Amino acid sequence: MGEAEYVYTQILGADPENFDAAHLLGLVAYQRGEFVRAVELISKAVSVNSSYPQAQSNLGESYRQLGRIAEAEQCYRKAISLQPDHFDAHYNLGLLLLARNELAQAQEALRRAIALRPDFASGHDSLGKVLHKLGDVTAARACFERAIALQPDFADAQSNLGALLHDQGDLDAASAHYRQAIAFRPDFAIGHFNLGNLLL
Repeated sequence: MGEAEYVYTQILGADPENFDAAHLLGLVAYQRGEFVRAVELISKAVSVNSSYPQAQSNLGESYRQLGRIAEAEQCYRKAISLQPDHFDAHYNLGLLLLARNELAQAQEALRRAIALRPDFASGHDSLGKVLHKLGDVTAARACFERAIALQPDFADAQSNLGALLHDQGDLDAASAHYRQAIAFRPDFAIGHFNLGNLLL
């Protein structure tokens, strides 16, 4: 047990209603991949103080990792109602809605996230995936290119741009992006798979 975790545990033992100790212990559990424990602890914190947006967002992420999507969405929306400019909640809500194929709402959430943090490469990449699914190829390409401009070694964005170009029949450019993705991440299975399909 780390020193900080030990201190939080001692505080929570002495004061079971201590919001900070429960929340921070929950984040420790989340970082370890102990999502059930994270939900338990952060829920405890939220029961003490439900008006702290970051705790609501962190609880939503813990629920999302467990596949408890309805609870995750509720937490993200609560965080946004408490703090309309809460970047994490908008971005993670966008990812959740994208996974659920609710593309119009996903686009809205991701655009809000990008407006709050324009230099966040993953936000542009995720929005690009939404727009590609919606058939807006020009806008999707711009998003992927923006993500790569912000983070040139971003293998996912390189591969996603490759897939878009592949769909458009630009095989040379698609191949170049797949190969770039693999160069940045040699164990990137999707990149290898997509390049193999293209070569076939």
